[in-house]
Amino acid sequence: SRGGFWVPILGPGFLGPVWALSVLGAPPDPISPPEEPSRAGLLGTRGFLGCGFGLCPVLGLPPDPISPAEDAFPYEALLGARLAGLRRFARYPRDALLGTPPRLVQLWCSNDYLGMSRHPEVLRAARAALVAHGLGAGGTRNIAGTAPLHGRALARLHRQPRALLFSSCFAANDTALATLARLLLPGCQFFSDAGNHASMVQGIVRSGAPKQIFRHNDPRHLDELLGRSPPGVPKIVAFESVHSMDGPPKRTPQGLYGPPSPGEIATRRGPWRPGQGKALGAVGGYIAGSAALVDAVRSFGPGFIFTTALPPAVLGGALAALRVLGGPEGGALRRSHQRNAKHLRVLLRSTAACLHIVPVGDPLAATRLSRALLERGMFVQAINPPTVPRGGELLCIAPTPQHSPEMMERLAEALSECWGALGLPRDSPLGPACASCQRPLHLSLMSAWERQHFLQGAIAGTA
Repeated sequence: SRGGFWVPILGPGFLGPVWALSVLGAPPDPISPPEEPSRAGLLGTRGFLGCGFGLCPVLGLPPDPISPAEDAFPYEALLGARLAGLRRFARYPRDALLGTPPRLVQLWCSNDYLGMSRHPEVLRAARAALVAHGLGAGGTRNIAGTAPLHGRALARLHRQPRALLFSSCFAANDTALATLARLLLPGCQFFSDAGNHASMVQGIVRSGAPKQIFRHNDPRHLDELLGRSPPGVPKIVAFESVHSMDGPPKRTPQGLYGPPSPGEIATRRGPWRPGQGKALGAVGGYIAGSAALVDAVRSFGPGFIFTTALPPAVLGGALAALRVLGGPEGGALRRSHQRNAKHLRVLLRSTAACLHIVPVGDPLAATRLSRALLERGMFVQAINPPTVPRGGELLCIAPTPQHSPEMMERLAEALSECWGALGLPRDSPLGPACASCQRPLHLSLMSAWERQHFLQGAIAGTA
């Protein structure tokens, strides 16, 4: 349909993705008698078998899909203009890795932080679940999609009575926050970190509850805002434990990283919202908390109720990853990951005067830097708006236990060379530098005596 604009119709489907056509503005259905007129608003039977994934034209289309009327709304032109705006700011996603022929590159921006998506035990468990239970879950969790693999492992992991698994972390955040606020209304208030993920912001906005935003990673500002709210008013404090785009953990008063503070909404009474992606190498998000809290979200949360459950193979693989990470091998992987992250920070400080989060501050420059690294066989995707605010464009490097020291050394050298070749400004080395050679001091690798000695020398050299 050259003149039409089609939008997806999503629904639980037994036969998987199928196409559905609306007779609104479409040619007569060849199955129906030729003289039968089109019935606006009714879905034709052609292809509408599983109600899984359909397409329906938007109201207001001209009756002839081949020759649109002159006064028809310019859907394609409008969308093309929006995409052109993305391209102007170098934010348009491109298939940079697809070449002729395809080539292997080193991946430096994956969120599979521990490499569990390729672990032999994880793959073995996923295959076993696929054979035993089939490809799909067969329904929503509240109807037919709950399987034996939906056990209590996630609740036990967090020492909570209950846990609830969603199809994604976005769905878990959005649904849990919006649902809890609606159930606690009237008068529920949100206190949200300014750097919260888009899924959390979406849930807060959808709830319609009043919100207060505290400065990113600023517990004093949060305490100040909490002090203005009457004690009897229900409150939800929303924050992330580690912020993926700037690195530091939250120093909140919620009992997560230290003792609870007066007037807090204790983390023990609130939900945990981790995910099965990233460290587990799978997909999905979940909440864990009290039985009443979890059951309330299960019973009232549309993002949980109206979507098909995760495939059994994903559940089997994620449970295997939990078992591995809970044992000696998991401890070794985490130590290796931290060791590599520290080593890469040292290399980047010395060669490129930056950390594993490389601030660029310009979308075009960030994209050019990413492509320059790709030409050298190293893929680090540029992070541009809306993931970060304008002026906050960056490259986020994620080392894993599988990256060797030689790989990290080549990456640091390539980043420094590409940075210089593109004419990007170099800042002075981060942190204190040696008074003699002006190279950065790697304080995290020093003893307490060495840190004191070198810091005194650095201060004397800069005085």
